[in-house]
Amino acid sequence: MFSRGRFLFSLLLALFGITDVRLAGATELEVHLHNDAGLAVATLDGCISQLRAILVRAGAAIDIRVCRAESPSSCQLGDDGARVVDLRILPALRTYSRNVQHPALGYSVVSERGGVYATVFLEAVQHQASAANVPWTVLLAYAAAHEIGHLLFGANAHTYRGVMKGSWDAQDMQAMFQNSFRFSREQEQKIVECCAGGRESGRTQTFKTPGSARGRPGAAAN
Repeated sequence: MFSRGRFLFSLLLALFGITDVRLAGATELEVHLHNDAGLAVATLDGCISQLRAILVRAGAAIDIRVCRAESPSSCQLGDDGARVVDLRILPALRTYSRNVQHPALGYSVVSERGGVYATVFLEAVQHQASAANVPWTVLLAYAAAHEIGHLLFGANAHTYRGVMKGSWDAQDMQAMFQNSFRFSREQEQKIVECCAGGRESGRTQTFKTPGSARGRPGAAAN
């Protein structure tokens, strides 16, 4: 929620017809995270820290909120104009995967413009992380970042390398562990434009939920 000072400042801007200014440090991207896999608090906090670092490095001003059934207010929508997306961590893939050896790590409901809902699958993440000899918490954070990337960039956002690569191999996962795995420069610029929170971008980008969305398997689905 706005503080009193921020509300008064926003009111003054509105009175003078200034509508495209964001306050420094404002959140532009708000992730509502649902821990349906039942991860321990310490483990979940570590994954959240890594996910936040990935997106901040790409230029986003981000707030990640853990939604709790016993506390409905934990994920109440604010009034600061942030882009809100939902991310669920599920225990396992609930539907058929085309690739049995490398099942989907995640899934997002998107159109060409983007979306608001994504999931990642803990069991598949742990299996592939073990095969690549990297901590599964690292892979989980990158799988989440990949799906959030689809929510921001749309269905056709795969690249030949980096976070939005369509299918990751062991070398990619080692790069994640070494913190040398990123979005493309073009995608980082898009993140800055939509989600920088006033640090580098002066305008607010609005987003409408697509009317004809379709599901898309996430990384390692091909």
